[in-house]
Amino acid sequence: MVVDVSLDKSVSNLRPNPTDVVTYTIVASNAAGRDTAHNVSIQDLLPNGLTNITNITGGASISGNLITWNAGTIAPGGNKTMTYQATVLLPNTTRSYRNLAQVVSQTEKDFDSNPASLLPGQDPIEDDEDTVILRPIVVDVSLDKSVNNLRPNPSSVVTYTLVASNAAGRDMATNVIVQDVVPNGLSNIGNFTGGGSLSGNLITWNVGSLAPGQIKTLTYQATVLIPSTTRSYRNIAQVVSQTEKILIVILEVC
Repeated sequence: MVVDVSLDKSVSNLRPNPTDVVTYTIVASNAAGRDTAHNVSIQDLLPNGLTNITNITGGASISGNLITWNAGTIAPGGNKTMTYQATVLLPNTTRSYRNLAQVVSQTEKDFDSNPASLLPGQDPIEDDEDTVILRPIVVDVSLDKSVNNLRPNPSSVVTYTLVASNAAGRDMATNVIVQDVVPNGLSNIGNFTGGGSLSGNLITWNVGSLAPGQIKTLTYQATVLIPSTTRSYRNIAQVVSQTEKILIVILEVC
């Protein structure tokens, strides 16, 4: 008796954001024209870039970072589907997103593969083993703010410059929004560049997309009021939102 059990593994999103929940699907099949495969056992080795493994289907058990399914009997031309969900962790220098699944045992001899032959770190070469590697989307948006004169005279007009940038080697940052809270020691806020709009004492820029290595410069001008006991000259700018999860972001620049 000879069987031909193969394995296919896929994921719902190969480029997730950190903290996204992804669904893995494993399909074990036995080729038509072969014999019935009995006591088929499948394992999936989870990487440390995943957490909160839940919603496992197909009658699996989990121990540490290893999921094991007893797929049982697979008739010729038949298949069995197993799924689970996992939360994607934020990348760091020690996290991996490469996980391996393989048939580890069955009663019958397989036509063209050897169960449990795939070792961690190896690439699949047989049809009863498969791997999926996630590439989480991560941006690194930073903000720098400056003014052309830190010691102005009252009634002087000063120019503020904000530079939003996305680090080289990261992913595209989209729908980036920057805000600047203007203090009550400034007046006549105007001459915005970069598409800024003023509402009360809040300036908002819809920066849009920032490619890796790209910067966008935003400016405005303000008149300095005469100091008093109630006036402040400290204003804060920050990135308030973007579509992607951050790796690093400077949230406040004074």
